[in-house]
Amino acid sequence: MNGMMERRVWQAGGRIVCGLVFVGTGLCQQAGTSVGLRVSGRVPLRAAPEGIAEAIKVPGEGYAVRCKKGPTAQVRLYGRTGEFLRSLDDLGAAESMALDADSRLWLPELRQRRLSLYSLQGSLLDTVVIKKPSFAIHTIAFGPGSDRYFLGGCLPTGAMVTEGCRLVHEYDGRTNRYLRSFLSTTEEYPNWRDRNYLRLLSPQFDSLDSRRLYVTDVPARGFWIIDLETGRTSKVTVGTKILPEVPGIVDAEQGAKLYHQLDTISRLCDTGDFIVLGIRRGVMPGSALVVFDHGGRFLARIDTTPGTLVGRTLEGNLLFYGGPKDAGEIVEAKLVSSSGRGSRR
Repeated sequence: MNGMMERRVWQAGGRIVCGLVFVGTGLCQQAGTSVGLRVSGRVPLRAAPEGIAEAIKVPGEGYAVRCKKGPTAQVRLYGRTGEFLRSLDDLGAAESMALDADSRLWLPELRQRRLSLYSLQGSLLDTVVIKKPSFAIHTIAFGPGSDRYFLGGCLPTGAMVTEGCRLVHEYDGRTNRYLRSFLSTTEEYPNWRDRNYLRLLSPQFDSLDSRRLYVTDVPARGFWIIDLETGRTSKVTVGTKILPEVPGIVDAEQGAKLYHQLDTISRLCDTGDFIVLGIRRGVMPGSALVVFDHGGRFLARIDTTPGTLVGRTLEGNLLFYGGPKDAGEIVEAKLVSSSGRGSRR
């Protein structure tokens, strides 16, 4: 691990009252703090796919959406008004995507341990093989205002994966050179072997601040704040009244069953004003949001949203995907507090 480890636990109790009206501003209040969603646009997607997991708003172009198509991933490109343009098919088990400053799509290929770069016209521009060290890549994100990018995946700390691994890795965007790693499973999950967490590890991260990186993971009930200047890492845990505790996992079959029944974290977004955790509802329909300020203070849980949280814009607005099969829409919304603005760093 780099730097020092600091642990903080926020137990957010009390009753949460939410009432959201998406044509205006809805508020969710907890402990005197009101946070709401203000919808700024809806774009119906023509020939909408099933299973959208992620969306990127491409400035001046439209949208790139990543979805599952059988055992492989597919990226579909849409215009500004939702017209279907083209698709990138047979992308392997890609679990994430990112857009760089040159409007190139970066897709990590899990089993091939490489990054593939595509133009918005669908052409393969380059591939980057991740080696020295090599690991299976789950997720990718770019650091804002810098030429760094971050990859998520289990990099063993010893000779065997079962001895533990580190989850977040920083790279030089110009040379693709490995720089350093953060978050050790043996430190973050003391009983990770007993709970068989290895098969569930898939860290997600985001940041609009070049000094910090915010990271979440499936087994976690919260997120980490990584100070990129000092390497110091702090953990913020959501109280069990807000997000039920994840039980131990015995095997893959049981794990898959349990995780479809419980509320679990599906996405993390930094809006510039708030840190937002997208919650996939278990046995209940729909999705929810848990909102923090950048210091890790709990603000609200919003239980009614216009769809599933699938990403954010470069400006920090949230992107949701909702609607029936073959008639879905991308909904753009901004989180605001009762004073009309968020909690700045």
